[in-house]
Amino acid sequence: MLIVRKNNFVTSVVGIIVIFIAASTNSIFLLLLLFYAYAALVIYLNNNGTLSDPRLLLVGFFTFYSTFFAIRVYITGYSVLRIDEYLVALSLKYQLFGLVIFVVSLNFILFSEKKVFHVDDFYLSRPRKSLSSSSEKMFFGFLIPLVFLSFYFTFQSGANSKIEANQLNPIKVISDFIFWVLIAIAALRAIRLKAGLIKDLWLCLFTLTCFFYLIVTGERDIFFRLIFILLVVHFDKKRNASFLFLLSLMLSVALLVPVTQAFKAVLLSGNLSLKSFGLFSIFSNEFISAGRNFYSLVLFGVEHSAEYLGNDILRAFLPSPIAVDLGVQSTGSWFGSHYRVENDFSGSTGWGFTLIGQGYLVGGFIGIAIISFIYALIIGTLYNYRTVSIYWYVFYLFALATSIYILRADLANLLSQTLKIGGLTVFGLFIAHRIFVLWHENKMSSV
Repeated sequence: MLIVRKNNFVTSVVGIIVIFIAASTNSIFLLLLLFYAYAALVIYLNNNGTLSDPRLLLVGFFTFYSTFFAIRVYITGYSVLRIDEYLVALSLKYQLFGLVIFVVSLNFILFSEKKVFHVDDFYLSRPRKSLSSSSEKMFFGFLIPLVFLSFYFTFQSGANSKIEANQLNPIKVISDFIFWVLIAIAALRAIRLKAGLIKDLWLCLFTLTCFFYLIVTGERDIFFRLIFILLVVHFDKKRNASFLFLLSLMLSVALLVPVTQAFKAVLLSGNLSLKSFGLFSIFSNEFISAGRNFYSLVLFGVEHSAEYLGNDILRAFLPSPIAVDLGVQSTGSWFGSHYRVENDFSGSTGWGFTLIGQGYLVGGFIGIAIISFIYALIIGTLYNYRTVSIYWYVFYLFALATSIYILRADLANLLSQTLKIGGLTVFGLFIAHRIFVLWHENKMSSV
């Protein structure tokens, strides 16, 4: 515990020093160096062989989303937006400040004793795990046909792209949510397995199904979410993820993301092209979105307002029809439908947004500190609760995966996907299991 406190102190103090150094320079190269050096230090000092600590992979993804746009500008000089190197450097400073606040906040929020945790304790201390598995198998058997029905509708729709598949498949939204439930069931199964995950035929077949969904509908989130969750469970069991492995894993992700772009809805379009894969494509994938969007806010200017925070909280919990009637719009939606249009860089596709950029909208450095703290508070609190039960653990795994995606979104997405979608998914499985147990007990008592 003393070592953990020492490491927390080091990353907090070094973070403050990094902020002061960043404030004194406008060199894009030096700012990028500071970004990656600080992220590597945080990952190194917090590595304990697992992947579940949010100061590991999440810090790596935070760094990717914040810096890939600046790296592309620095290396190629290319951008769909007008390039101002001073403003590129300024946007890096803001985002680096957000990373430091996020890490320092987690250092205070996370309970050090929660790092000593063994996933195997869940199935070793649960004598009714067979009942749990039975209820989950019933759920899986009921839902998986609906997934294949979605495949059928997609092929029959005549769609040639992900956008067309979303529009023409009448149950696409339902099948997306069904996959959330199925991934939660897969996570519960992976946690209970004593053998290696790759040896389990059920998990392997389900992984192939998720990949098939990717190449049919273009939805990468489902496949990546499953792989991410299974990796975290695996290394929470084995506890042998070294610092070099973590760096290699992040490098692999950076290389694979542009490759998977080519597989999106490939069975619909019939077009698979990897000819353009290279340095430019590595720094032209979705990892540039958050940094590019933040840069656009600095480039074109904004009016800071706390309403961006209030609207996102309301939008996260209000049903869509009510939110529309009240004129409540998430910050990401505002960025796509108003800000981009007003500044004439709307384009033909969605750009997402940027969580740290939302903090900038709320109030510059103060707003970034507020959003970064809320971000850390949500994921840090769920990290502390992950040891309570197997369902809390799965809830945390969903939240951790979501917290990566929303780096290119906003607070409304963070709250909605974490609490409403992820929370209700896991809670629904828990209730279904309790009902099944009560039914089984009544059946046994009546015999």
